[in-house]
Amino acid sequence: VCRDLHEFLQKQKIPKYKRLPDVEVSFKVRSISDLDSKTGTFLADFLLELHWVDPGLERDTHYTEDYQSQTLQLFPAFESHIFNPEVVLENAVETLVPLPSSESQPVIQAEAIHGLWMRRRVHFKGLLACANISYANFPLDTHAIS
Repeated sequence: VCRDLHEFLQKQKIPKYKRLPDVEVSFKVRSISDLDSKTGTFLADFLLELHWVDPGLERDTHYTEDYQSQTLQLFPAFESHIFNPEVVLENAVETLVPLPSSESQPVIQAEAIHGLWMRRRVHFKGLLACANISYANFPLDTHAIS
Protein backbone atom coordinates (compact mmCIF):
# COMPACT_ATOMS: atom_id res chain seq x y z
CA VAL A 1 0.00 0.00 0.00
CA CYS A 2 2.81 2.42 0.88
CA ARG A 3 4.54 1.78 -2.46
CA ASP A 4 1.30 2.45 -4.39
CA LEU A 5 0.73 5.66 -2.44
CA HIS A 6 4.31 6.78 -3.06
CA GLU A 7 3.98 6.11 -6.81
CA PHE A 8 0.68 7.99 -6.92
CA LEU A 9 2.21 11.02 -5.18
CA GLN A 10 5.24 10.96 -7.50
CA LYS A 11 2.97 10.98 -10.58
CA GLN A 12 1.09 14.00 -9.24
CA LYS A 13 4.36 15.95 -8.87
CA ILE A 14 5.86 15.20 -12.28
CA PRO A 15 6.64 18.60 -13.88
CA LYS A 16 4.16 19.70 -16.54
CA TYR A 17 5.11 21.97 -19.43
CA LYS A 18 2.70 24.17 -21.41
CA ARG A 19 5.56 24.70 -23.85
CA LEU A 20 9.10 23.40 -23.89
CA PRO A 21 11.84 25.77 -22.72
CA ASP A 22 13.99 27.61 -25.25
CA VAL A 23 17.54 26.25 -25.20
CA GLU A 24 20.68 28.32 -25.74
CA VAL A 25 23.58 26.36 -27.21
CA SER A 26 27.23 27.31 -27.09
CA PHE A 27 30.12 25.19 -28.26
CA LYS A 28 33.85 24.94 -27.91
CA VAL A 29 35.91 23.27 -30.60
CA ARG A 30 38.75 21.43 -28.92
CA SER A 31 40.35 20.20 -32.13
CA ILE A 32 39.75 19.63 -35.84
CA SER A 33 41.92 17.18 -37.74
CA ASP A 34 42.01 14.77 -40.66
CA LEU A 35 40.46 17.19 -43.17
CA ASP A 36 39.52 15.36 -46.35
CA SER A 37 38.85 17.84 -49.16
CA LYS A 38 37.47 15.13 -51.48
CA THR A 39 34.76 13.82 -49.13
CA GLY A 40 34.26 17.01 -47.09
CA THR A 41 34.81 15.14 -43.84
CA PHE A 42 36.87 15.99 -40.77
CA LEU A 43 37.46 14.66 -37.29
CA ALA A 44 36.16 17.02 -34.59
CA ASP A 45 36.47 17.03 -30.82
CA PHE A 46 33.97 19.52 -29.38
CA LEU A 47 31.93 20.37 -26.32
CA LEU A 48 28.31 21.57 -26.48
CA GLU A 49 26.89 23.48 -23.55
CA LEU A 50 23.09 23.75 -23.32
CA HIS A 51 21.37 26.35 -21.08
CA TRP A 52 17.68 26.92 -20.38
CA VAL A 53 15.24 28.09 -17.74
CA ASP A 54 12.95 25.31 -16.56
CA PRO A 55 9.66 26.79 -15.28
CA GLY A 56 8.22 23.40 -14.27
CA LEU A 57 10.43 22.74 -11.25
CA GLU A 58 9.52 23.78 -7.71
CA ARG A 59 11.76 24.04 -4.62
CA ASP A 60 11.21 21.25 -2.08
CA THR A 61 9.07 19.36 -4.60
CA HIS A 62 11.58 18.67 -7.40
CA TYR A 63 14.83 19.97 -5.89
CA THR A 64 16.35 21.15 -2.65
CA GLU A 65 19.46 22.91 -1.40
CA ASP A 66 22.33 20.76 -0.20
CA TYR A 67 23.60 22.90 2.65
CA GLN A 68 26.92 21.05 2.89
CA SER A 69 27.93 21.70 -0.71
CA GLN A 70 25.79 24.86 -1.00
CA THR A 71 24.34 23.67 -4.29
CA LEU A 72 20.83 23.00 -5.54
CA GLN A 73 20.17 19.32 -6.18
CA LEU A 74 17.37 17.61 -8.13
CA PHE A 75 15.57 14.84 -6.31
CA PRO A 76 16.63 11.58 -8.05
CA ALA A 77 13.00 10.46 -8.47
CA PHE A 78 12.42 13.30 -10.95
CA GLU A 79 15.64 13.14 -13.00
CA SER A 80 14.03 11.07 -15.75
CA HIS A 81 10.87 13.23 -15.81
CA ILE A 82 12.30 16.73 -16.28
CA PHE A 83 13.06 18.51 -19.53
CA ASN A 84 16.38 17.24 -20.91
CA PRO A 85 17.15 18.38 -24.48
CA GLU A 86 18.18 15.76 -27.00
CA VAL A 87 21.28 16.58 -29.04
CA VAL A 88 21.14 15.57 -32.71
CA LEU A 89 24.23 16.02 -34.88
CA GLU A 90 22.85 16.11 -38.39
CA ASN A 91 26.23 16.26 -40.10
CA ALA A 92 27.75 13.29 -38.24
CA VAL A 93 28.97 10.63 -40.68
CA GLU A 94 27.90 7.97 -38.18
CA THR A 95 26.01 8.23 -34.90
CA LEU A 96 28.17 9.89 -32.26
CA VAL A 97 27.72 8.85 -28.65
CA PRO A 98 28.51 11.43 -25.95
CA LEU A 99 31.87 10.76 -24.29
CA PRO A 100 31.99 9.74 -20.60
CA SER A 101 32.96 13.30 -19.62
CA SER A 102 29.43 14.41 -20.68
CA GLU A 103 26.62 15.20 -18.27
CA SER A 104 23.74 12.79 -18.90
CA GLN A 105 21.39 14.76 -16.64
CA PRO A 106 20.90 18.52 -16.39
CA VAL A 107 22.61 20.38 -13.56
CA ILE A 108 20.96 23.24 -11.68
CA GLN A 109 22.95 26.45 -12.12
CA ALA A 110 20.79 28.89 -10.15
CA GLU A 111 17.26 29.85 -9.22
CA ALA A 112 15.71 32.36 -11.62
CA ILE A 113 12.55 34.46 -11.45
CA HIS A 114 10.60 32.13 -13.75
CA GLY A 115 12.18 28.78 -12.82
CA LEU A 116 15.57 27.14 -12.59
CA TRP A 117 18.54 28.04 -14.76
CA MET A 118 19.74 24.63 -15.99
CA ARG A 119 22.88 23.42 -17.79
CA ARG A 120 23.99 20.28 -19.56
CA ARG A 121 27.43 19.72 -21.10
CA VAL A 122 27.87 17.17 -23.87
CA HIS A 123 31.30 16.17 -25.21
CA PHE A 124 31.63 14.54 -28.64
CA LYS A 125 34.50 13.33 -30.80
CA GLY A 126 33.91 11.88 -34.23
CA LEU A 127 33.78 12.20 -37.98
CA LEU A 128 31.61 15.02 -39.35
CA ALA A 129 30.81 16.07 -42.91
CA CYS A 130 30.42 19.54 -44.33
CA ALA A 131 28.89 20.03 -47.78
CA ASN A 132 30.18 22.61 -50.24
CA ILE A 133 33.49 23.28 -48.51
CA SER A 134 35.68 25.86 -50.19
CA TYR A 135 39.35 25.91 -49.25
CA ALA A 136 39.98 29.21 -51.04
CA ASN A 137 40.87 31.04 -47.79
CA PHE A 138 42.18 28.06 -45.81
CA PRO A 139 43.13 28.19 -42.94
CA LEU A 140 41.31 31.51 -42.39
CA ASP A 141 37.95 30.47 -43.80
CA THR A 142 34.73 30.73 -41.82
CA HIS A 143 31.57 28.64 -41.90
CA ALA A 144 28.06 29.39 -40.73
CA ILE A 145 26.59 27.16 -38.07
CA SER A 146 22.85 26.67 -37.99
